[in-house]
Order: sequence, then C-alpha cells, then structure tokens
Amino acid sequence: MLDNIYILTDTELRNRIAAKIKTVRLKQNMSQAELADKSGVSISTIKRMEDGVQAGENRNAVLQRVVGFVRFFER
Repeated sequence: MLDNIYILTDTELRNRIAAKIKTVRLKQNMSQAELADKSGVSISTIKRMEDGVQAGENRNAVLQRVVGFVRFFER
C-alpha cells in the first residue's frame, strides 16, 4: 500500500498512511481510544490522522509512534 511513496504528494501520502492506520486498527478490533492509549497519543490525534488531517508541530514524532505501533500488529 505504501510502495512508491517518493512519487506521492504530501496529501496522497498522508491519506495512504491514514487508511493504513485505520485498516490495521480495525483488523485488531481496536477503537480509536484504545489505539490512542496504547500508542501514547491523544484520541484527537488518532482521529485527525485517520481523517488525513495534517498534525501540528510534533507530527513526525507522533506519526512515527503510531506507525510503529501499527507495524507491530502487521507481523
């Protein structure tokens, strides 16, 4: 799903990451609140990420944390 990321626009990449986060979360039967709690970010951040909304200043750190958590469940 995230192959060829270097040719995507920022919006396209953000939308693909958002879809991936939501897909994996739902496969794990996990609510947004559970993902927020387990990944250490706020539920509003999870909601914004899944909606493809650009996050604030710490977006790279937050994104790395959530994506790392999601990747754990893909194994």
